[in-house]
Amino acid sequence: MMKIRFLAVAVAIAGLAFLGGCGGEEAPEDASVELDEAKGVILAEVRTKAFSTAENSSEGGTGLPVIELEMSIFEMGVIANDKVAHAEMKVYNRGTAPLRIGKVKTTCGCTTGNMRNDVILPGETGILDIHVDPAKIPGYFANKTLTLSSNDPSNPTLRVQVATHVEPEAEFTPMEFQLGDVAHGEAAEGVLHARQLQKETMEFLEITVRRDSPYITASFELVPEEDWQVPGKAEYTVRAKLSPDAPAGRYNELIYLKTNIKRQRRISLPFKAVIQGVYSFRPTRVSLRNIIYGQNYVGVLSVSSKKELEILEVSNSNESVQVSHRPGNRPNTHVFDVVIPGPTDSPLQKDTWTLRLKADGEEFTENIDVSLVMARGQ
Repeated sequence: MMKIRFLAVAVAIAGLAFLGGCGGEEAPEDASVELDEAKGVILAEVRTKAFSTAENSSEGGTGLPVIELEMSIFEMGVIANDKVAHAEMKVYNRGTAPLRIGKVKTTCGCTTGNMRNDVILPGETGILDIHVDPAKIPGYFANKTLTLSSNDPSNPTLRVQVATHVEPEAEFTPMEFQLGDVAHGEAAEGVLHARQLQKETMEFLEITVRRDSPYITASFELVPEEDWQVPGKAEYTVRAKLSPDAPAGRYNELIYLKTNIKRQRRISLPFKAVIQGVYSFRPTRVSLRNIIYGQNYVGVLSVSSKKELEILEVSNSNESVQVSHRPGNRPNTHVFDVVIPGPTDSPLQKDTWTLRLKADGEEFTENIDVSLVMARGQ
């Protein structure tokens, strides 16, 4: 019987080889791809059937495997920040035929898994080895998914979430710049305190705003050593300021802090604020990529107000960029469109849109920062 089964496999593979062999005409590329995919599907089916039949025959029965995981959410707990962490989880076969588990897939290279024994006999237990590499986790927390594929017909795939906390090298209080509501035309500042936790001396090297916003500036300064909570553990004060000429609207940015920390060469600090005014912009700056010459990009910016709103004038500083505006679908709302008609001297086009508005009977002037990146080949 085993010889017959393997003969069937061989015949199937030979048939595939014949289909993919040389002919009188060269097959189209799409056909070749489809043929390769078909080969893969047929081979997988043949191997699976041959494997399950052979195993059930060797056990002298015709039962089915049943997979069961020890848990669907696996807590790694707090792991060291300088070495790979290891843990293990049990995998049960509750069926009456051997359970075969294939390669364990992951949603991120920081968290991987592999079966110590990929065939589990009925009533026995297998071990899933779990590995987490903190060097591949940019922050202090990871929640990734491992997927196990098996020959259990009822549960061919099962997932387990692996939650990990990484021992921090530094402590930030608070964890983000949360400025809250800010009155239009007023400056605002957020302050964080950073404290070294690792053994190696912590140094801050550079601080930048993610999209080089003209309205947000950031800085840091080393706290005097005599004021450190723990001798030898450096502390810093980190500041982020919102300028008074920032347009009204919601700000959700990132402040990048370059450090000498081996695992975190760049730390991301969220910056959040809402400038309250008679009107508000969404977004507060325009940033577009893959721009194509002559294509009109509509609704890249909108301004709305609960009061009567009028656009008096719109001008811009870059002659290669054309901006226009029109009333929005809702009352007291205007939207802005942009187009770059022809070739430019640089793939990156910076611009500033100056808007004169009249809201609730009062006139205002706003400057909107614009960054446009041309598509390749333009």
